[in-house]
Amino acid sequence: MSLPETNYLLHAFKPERVEVASGVLSKQRLVVSDSINVKGAVTGIGVPDWCVSHEEAKNDALVVSTLLQSGCRLVGKAQVDDFGTSISGQNPFLARLTNSMSPGARVGGSSSGAALAIVNGKATIAVGNAVCGGILIPAAYCGLFGYRPSLGMVDLRGMASLSPHLTQ
Repeated sequence: MSLPETNYLLHAFKPERVEVASGVLSKQRLVVSDSINVKGAVTGIGVPDWCVSHEEAKNDALVVSTLLQSGCRLVGKAQVDDFGTSISGQNPFLARLTNSMSPGARVGGSSSGAALAIVNGKATIAVGNAVCGGILIPAAYCGLFGYRPSLGMVDLRGMASLSPHLTQ
């Protein structure tokens, strides 16, 4: 079962954004959650009104630029829970997401849109936030593998600081 892109993908880059034509990740399609900066797009953190009062990012988050320099193709930014802090996978301001692996179950976690992008074949790699299980919960609910690196292993510059105490 495939969902329309508008349900989980907030911004689709057409054509896909490519920085390096070859590289170790050149066959991978990347989607990032709406809590991560992508040059030229507003980081909306799941709140449409936030986008109105904030500017487009001038630079990519360091993790995004690193993946692009490794050959990934950036396909878009995915829906997150409002402010990226819920474990439900639902956002009252945006489309209601449906778990395509189990239509009666929630998607779960703030990076729910990113998980759906992978499940539906739009992306092969996703980067999200993990404040309240935002990566591991949607991965588990959607039959995917999620990885939350230890604090300090990934440079957080360019990611929305949803909970400064959890990112120090």
